[in-house]
Amino acid sequence: MSDIDKTIADLTKRVDDLASKDMDRRVANLVAEGITKWERSRGALALIVLGVVGLATLNQVSQRIADYFTRSVVKQIDAEVKRKTASISVQDPAIAELTTRTAELQGAVAQLGKATTLPIAPKVASGSAFFGIRSIDGTWSERYFDIAAGGSREPKPGDEVTALGSVNVRSGYIVYGPSGWINQRAIGVLRSGDKVKVVEAKEVVGGFWWVSFVR
Repeated sequence: MSDIDKTIADLTKRVDDLASKDMDRRVANLVAEGITKWERSRGALALIVLGVVGLATLNQVSQRIADYFTRSVVKQIDAEVKRKTASISVQDPAIAELTTRTAELQGAVAQLGKATTLPIAPKVASGSAFFGIRSIDGTWSERYFDIAAGGSREPKPGDEVTALGSVNVRSGYIVYGPSGWINQRAIGVLRSGDKVKVVEAKEVVGGFWWVSFVR
């Protein structure tokens, strides 16, 4: 392996580590935030249980609170973490850009011995991308595409959309599994001004829209 190959491999690993460590830290903070909110309401909940149910002992109150926590609060925290990590797990466009350029550089190095000029990396012809986060009231807190003559509505098949900045393109939609949200492999980047046609629009979790597209 040449020095250039080693440098590229090291750069690729650093990019992956950066994205992974940032994701772990931010998800841990979300879980801690949800549990802290629950702890703050524990005393108020105890008073409600005493007043409504009329339980006589602290042990009974504690048991009822524990049951409520298992039945309801844990599910609420899990749902909130899923909702927020759906956004966090979509890599920063800057990281996506760096990842793609690293891949392009690897391809260029591989061609050094085969041609006198470096090849231009082909544009991504199709793929999936994170479209944005749409609130219940119809506003977008985050949006990475503009729909031609579509206003602020959600995307739908047949739409022509324009990238508003660098957008990571993946081989498929993000999915949720036992270990949390998992992105499909990155296959390229759409850059600001790139126009694509929506083939499918999917709300992977409440308010979080992804699209599959072709050029």
